[in-house]
Amino acid sequence: EEEEEVETAALEAEAEEEEEDDEEESLEDEEDDEEEEEEEEVENAALEAETEDEEEDDEEESLEDDEEEDDEEEEEEVETAALEAEAEEEEDDEEESLEDEEDDEEDEEEEEVETAALEAEAEEEEEEDDEESLEDDEEEDDEEE
Repeated sequence: EEEEEVETAALEAEAEEEEEDDEEESLEDEEDDEEEEEEEEVENAALEAETEDEEEDDEEESLEDDEEEDDEEEEEEVETAALEAEAEEEEDDEEESLEDEEDDEEDEEEEEVETAALEAEAEEEEEEDDEESLEDDEEEDDEEE
């Protein structure tokens, strides 16, 4: 009976020890799980922060690219406007030059017409003078006769 009691006590002690070991192991497992969870949370937070930083960098880069594109577009527009203004100025100059040429030609034509008119008038006067002179001569001849 004593042996049985000793055995039972030993078995109970062993069972209790095993139970304690199991509890301890269970606690350790829980602690390990908690630690892993915390590590995962820390890793996730780090990844999220990294992702956020990357997104911010991408947005900033995108904004800079947009600004650069806008600046380039503005430069092109300014250059285009300058070229158009220059072309328009050249066109105006050509037009003015053509108008000046036309005016010069018109003036020349007017001068030629005036000169021709003056020459015709002078010729007419000369003919009249000649005619008058002939008439005077005839009159003189008649008077002499």
